[in-house]
Amino acid sequence: ATTGDGNVVEQIVVEGAGVPEVNGTYNRCQSHDGLPDTLICDRQVPIFSKDGSWKGESVKFFIYRHKSGGWWYIDARTPSQKETSKCVNFDFYASPSIDKLPAKSDWQVAPVW
Repeated sequence: ATTGDGNVVEQIVVEGAGVPEVNGTYNRCQSHDGLPDTLICDRQVPIFSKDGSWKGESVKFFIYRHKSGGWWYIDARTPSQKETSKCVNFDFYASPSIDKLPAKSDWQVAPVW
């Protein structure tokens, strides 16, 4: 996805999140290949990620649009859900949008389904 001036967005910086682990620089994933099977993402738009930790587990944080196309999420997942019995799969924030890039503001605590 590009900005309005045609530039490709390579990074997204998250600041001021209520959960400090979510803050940081997310880099654009070069491919959808190798993403966790549990990440139900829209493969028509970019996904951004960063490494981190959550509750003592090494995780990868993702910013992605759900495949339904109506919501962007920031969540954390263990690198491979199959490698550990302590799987992390937690949605932190959500933003309703059909845009090709996530909103710059107005994120809310993700609903618990």
